[in-house]
Amino acid sequence: MRHSEERAVRLTEVAERAIVEAVASGEYVSADDLIEDALADCISFRTADLLSNEELGRLWDEGIASGPADVSSIREIARATKRGKPAKERSVRSLSSYSLTAEAERDLLSIRSEIAADNEGSADRLLELLHGAGLRLAERPEIGASVEALRPGMRRWRVGRYLVPYRKTEHGVEIVRVIRGGCDRSKLFLLPVSLSRIPARRRLRASARASFGTPEA
Repeated sequence: MRHSEERAVRLTEVAERAIVEAVASGEYVSADDLIEDALADCISFRTADLLSNEELGRLWDEGIASGPADVSSIREIARATKRGKPAKERSVRSLSSYSLTAEAERDLLSIRSEIAADNEGSADRLLELLHGAGLRLAERPEIGASVEALRPGMRRWRVGRYLVPYRKTEHGVEIVRVIRGGCDRSKLFLLPVSLSRIPARRRLRASARASFGTPEA
């Protein structure tokens, strides 16, 4: 018999509605089935996408060596790309108390371009979220996990599926890179599920469970 353990999980209203709709549509037999599948995908994705210490150290070194960015904040990148014009060079110090390396700026431009190809609004919301994270880190630099053993002064913070290595500075923090990697918790039942995007294997498995029941392991 398969071992199972009951665990209470608090869901947002949006998450609960997405689960109910997915089960009602026939995509999944039950909420348990949907959550089990989503967590399996999350674990698989995270395992495949985690950075090694060696790779993180290399990306950090590239960021430090690249020097300061031409923009004063992540929000400036969003505004510049939305206008379709290059970001202006920084002439005064940002009041946000966080700064970016040139590599971090390139990371952000690449991330925004990739997401905006499908949904420009989502790209802008992500940059705004990252901007907010920068402000928070500037106010409380110690909240990120220390990675001193890997590189002196390195700390890291996660925003969804993005890893943000940074270091303390005299005026706040410097964001050294913005790296895609890890599990994006916002994808776990927080957005409406589209049937057309569910792999056929899941629909077939759900159908088989509905017809024959779940085999005991």
